[in-house]
Amino acid sequence: MPISKNIILFIILSIGALCRFYLVSDVFSSDFYGNFILDPDTYIKQGQVLAHEGLKGLQAPFWRPPLYPLFLGLILKWSQNNLLLPLLIQVLLSTLSIGLVYRISMELTSSVGVSLTAASFMACNRTSIYFSGQFLIPALFVILMLTCFFYYLKFMNSYAPFPAFGSGFFCGLATLARPNFLFTALFLAGWISKEIRPLPKNNHSLILLFLIGFILPILPITWHNYDMSKSFIFITKIGGYNFFIGNNRDADGKTVWASKKKLLDLNINPNGDPNEIDQHYLAAAKKEIQQDPVHFIKLWFKKMYYLMNNHEISSNIDMEYFMKECCPWLNKWYFLSWGIIFPLAMVGMIFGEYNNKMAPPLLIFVIIFTLTLSLFFINARLRVPLVPVLCLFSSIGLKTIFSFHRRFSAKKNRIILTWFLFFLVSHTHFFGVDDPRDKTPINLIQATQFYEGHQYLACKKMLNHILDADPVCGDAYVLMSLVYQKENDVVLAKKFRNLAFRPGLNFEYFGPNHDDST
Repeated sequence: MPISKNIILFIILSIGALCRFYLVSDVFSSDFYGNFILDPDTYIKQGQVLAHEGLKGLQAPFWRPPLYPLFLGLILKWSQNNLLLPLLIQVLLSTLSIGLVYRISMELTSSVGVSLTAASFMACNRTSIYFSGQFLIPALFVILMLTCFFYYLKFMNSYAPFPAFGSGFFCGLATLARPNFLFTALFLAGWISKEIRPLPKNNHSLILLFLIGFILPILPITWHNYDMSKSFIFITKIGGYNFFIGNNRDADGKTVWASKKKLLDLNINPNGDPNEIDQHYLAAAKKEIQQDPVHFIKLWFKKMYYLMNNHEISSNIDMEYFMKECCPWLNKWYFLSWGIIFPLAMVGMIFGEYNNKMAPPLLIFVIIFTLTLSLFFINARLRVPLVPVLCLFSSIGLKTIFSFHRRFSAKKNRIILTWFLFFLVSHTHFFGVDDPRDKTPINLIQATQFYEGHQYLACKKMLNHILDADPVCGDAYVLMSLVYQKENDVVLAKKFRNLAFRPGLNFEYFGPNHDDST
């Protein structure tokens, strides 16, 4: 007796949920829990302010995307500042995303096998599992994006008012989580307008419902921004800053740290008018591009290479070190990594069979999201929203490859060649894509956080990890000396103090302030 598709889907969802719950339990019991840095620390603090004082407590317009702090604030207010609950809710949202990948795949392909494969890819994708356990935007954005596409597909099947409104509403929420989704929203509105034009009546009311749904969740944020700044800020004004980081002549296309000196040289007042600050960053970036357009073109191609590469570029935490220390099982989980699903997805998009009437917004999302990322900088956190759509098309690509396994033809040769070229690009190591020294600034911030939290063993392990990758990092020797001072180990404190003052060390990064006695 064949197993029901619902039972198989339940098993897939259970596996996905267990992996994500297991990750959160590992995070909760690790040294990293409670020692948050950079974006997670900022989001948690904003969420706590919102939980206790509401929007007025921020006393400023939103500079970063607003939805995730609001999401945290709502949960923290309800749970009395319990930080574990948001992670558990993110696990639930990430698990629901697996089910949505299945439903969307069914709408596009009408194939149970392809749809279950897509759900399996999503359930077992390492990056998706990892970000469900971080205080970062991806898990929330992905569920909103997929829900938007799900309602869009329902609308295309029924032309009913509620799916039109639902698609617009979740599109608006997704834009609040990731403002560059706005470009996909505009295309979606245009595509819906095109599709409903042949309808005999109510076509204008349907697109109007979509637009009302879209603008409804954004209006309170726009009003708050105006109330705080007395200038029009639709959602955020971080675009100019990110564009400068990603395109100045010191930029490396993957980190903020390469542009640190350039940012300081601009000498911009952070308390000025947000629109003027944004324009200042944009003007500075455009000036540098005009002075050296060849560098900009080379940098763009390098960023596209980073985006296609299998290596996960860390941003707020050293992903590989985190997984090695907290969840070794996930660190070894290379099955269905980016370098596997991306080449298959390219085959699925180019050669696969799917509903050509419904698929364009998903394809355009991949193209637009990729292009907007390439205008800024590339890391694992920013590209992970592409994963569910790539999982969907990679299952189509897998079916496409196997459908030609007994036939030799020119089309089969093109399919295999396409897969091989993208697979090759994904698994090469050019342009310093996996240079471990890129993570030195992040790891120094984390080590300093451990030090200030009196977690000296975790601090020493992190510093040893830093020095293994970057032996000329002077800040690491200084901080190691301070740790041994706190532990009253005079011999090792003196040893690392002497090492810190050797010639040729690099002191550009972060570390605690140390006095002359050190």
